[in-house]
Amino acid sequence: MRLIVADTGPINYLIQIGHVDLLFRLARKTVISPSVQAELLHDAAPTDVRAWATQPPAWVEIRRAAREQLTEAKEISATDQEVIVLAKEVNAPLLLMDDQRARRYARAFGVVIFGTLGLLEAAAASLHFLQQWKSFVGHRSSSRTS
Repeated sequence: MRLIVADTGPINYLIQIGHVDLLFRLARKTVISPSVQAELLHDAAPTDVRAWATQPPAWVEIRRAAREQLTEAKEISATDQEVIVLAKEVNAPLLLMDDQRARRYARAFGVVIFGTLGLLEAAAASLHFLQQWKSFVGHRSSSRTS
């Protein structure tokens, strides 16, 4: 099964722009830590983000990392540490994370990182490719019948 692990920021932004479903299209399962869910439920979070986090879709799994902290990474948040460890534990092919300092630590641990903008760029490129492909296939089919 394809899955990704996601940090708070990207999910927050994707919910706010109405494209959190890209996570499902990308991986079919998104894993978040309880600390990510807690941040999404914080009183300061937008109403739509809190509503989503209260009842995440079925394709979201909330999973606690066996080891929540990276002793080498004291200058990044506990939530960032936990999602990096979680990504390693579940052997996730992708960690969705925006914080630059945390991304450096994740890369040092061999975790592949995508940020929110990278995800949106990849989705846009994929959609553009699919539209061109459909146009090409449709053009070839109509030229054969002519």
